[in-house]
Amino acid sequence: MGTGLTWRVVRLVGVCVWLSMALVAQTPPLVRTGPHFVIHLHGVGWSDLLAARLADEALAAAESAWPQLEKLLGARGGKPATLHVYADEARIRALQQVAKASTCRDALVNLETQEAHLVMSPRLTSQVLEMIGLPEPTAHELIRCAAMLVAAQSSPAAVTDRWLAELFAWGLLEDMLNAKHEFGIDPAYDTRRQPLLRKLDAREPLVLQSTILDFEVPTTRAAAEEDDGHMCLLARTMAAANKDWAKKLLAKPPKKTTVRAEIRHAAVERVFGADWTKTEGLFTKLHQHAKPRWQLMFPMAVTRHGRLLCAGAPSESMQFQAVQLPPKGDYAIRGTFEIKPGADNAFRIQVDWDQKSMIGCFFGVGKWSLERWQVGTDWEKLDDGQAPIQAGVAFEAAVDVGKNLRLLVNGQEIAAWDYGMRGMHGRWSVGVNDCVVWIDKLRLEAAGKK
Repeated sequence: MGTGLTWRVVRLVGVCVWLSMALVAQTPPLVRTGPHFVIHLHGVGWSDLLAARLADEALAAAESAWPQLEKLLGARGGKPATLHVYADEARIRALQQVAKASTCRDALVNLETQEAHLVMSPRLTSQVLEMIGLPEPTAHELIRCAAMLVAAQSSPAAVTDRWLAELFAWGLLEDMLNAKHEFGIDPAYDTRRQPLLRKLDAREPLVLQSTILDFEVPTTRAAAEEDDGHMCLLARTMAAANKDWAKKLLAKPPKKTTVRAEIRHAAVERVFGADWTKTEGLFTKLHQHAKPRWQLMFPMAVTRHGRLLCAGAPSESMQFQAVQLPPKGDYAIRGTFEIKPGADNAFRIQVDWDQKSMIGCFFGVGKWSLERWQVGTDWEKLDDGQAPIQAGVAFEAAVDVGKNLRLLVNGQEIAAWDYGMRGMHGRWSVGVNDCVVWIDKLRLEAAGKK
């Protein structure tokens, strides 16, 4: 028994030593220094040219937050904060474990040392990165991390309760990306409203105070994203209620305390006042008519140059689903698409998700296919054929559901399939694997509309 315990201790020490050596024995990072932030890019397998581009764009993303930081906080330049960006997810997870932080997030922010560590997300191939540059989810995470670090410089209370810094950072990011707070523009913005949508669909009251005083550390990504959604709703309410919301949120508390409930209560009341009934009423009034259009299942689908830019990875496809269900009767899903092939060269419009299975309508360069996916299995091909689709050339695609299911390209039918006893009115979504797809004017229409 003693020998077994000794072996386990030796093995554990060996693993720790190996991990430490693995973290140290990496290629030196590519460093970019700006007036307010320093980027350390830790790449794996990228060409020098691609790494230089990603490092430059990472610095530009962090520095893009500065005008908003000046506007909201009156931030002044000081010693630049450092942000590390990693291609290797294992390095982030190891750092989080050492810091005893949550491993279900893609960033580790140390407000005391003014350093942040984040992983490149999503994990795209070099070929895709060369087409699109720095992924927007990474750029947005850099903006949030930069905002949190500057918030900590401005507010000791934010260091004591980092929730204040996180709340401020979400408010800043969303104001930068979607200042008019419109739905249907950014799938990630809409997705952060899912906790709200579930409440509205269930006709449950919108309760603000319980989410503010929730101190439970999320143990899953879904729980972390739920917390993020609550913070976005609160930050949006604060910005709508008080133009100086950020300064009030991060102002010095009236009394010195380390009790997080007291810190949060005081911060919220500095923005809204002490009448919580009035505050809850304002929160409900602002959000009760929210109409998000998309739910992002896996990144990335982002707005760039007025179109949706979608990119997936070999082992993790980009997927977003529509909040709106198909209408009763016949309908069509339409949009304009442009495929930039990677290892893959197709996208799919997925229809009739019934919690058990769905039908995938694949549009690819020179080809199409119809496939069925069921829980616990892979895609099963039902039919396929040739399609007049070229790489880099925009085309209109449509999935028309009537007496049968039809695929159309530029108004011409390329396939028809008898769906039998399927209802064909389940949720619909879009999926992209290891390639880049541009999407414009994606919409759901009842029969007879164009």
